Amino acid sequence: MTWVAIYIRACAQRQLHLPSKTPEVCIRPELSLTLCFDAKLARVEVEGREWFRRVKLVDDTLTLVASEALHDGERVPVTVYF
Repeated sequence: MTWVAIYIRACAQRQLHLPSKTPEVCIRPELSLTLCFDAKLARVEVEGREWFRRVKLVDDTLTLVASEALHDGERVPVTVYF
């Protein structure tokens, strides 16, 4: 099984960083973030699930909606399995 780790970080502007390490994606409360992959996803692990109103996995797409509990600068590790 292949996997990829992603950090979801609360910040004022949405942006995607693709460093040589773990990718980091910014999200704000009450906005959705949709990640589309080029392969069907087997499962997702979200540490800090309580910081999201919705975590939905469908085929090759992961959708996250942050709640007000996610504060600026907090990082949430997300691991996606293929």
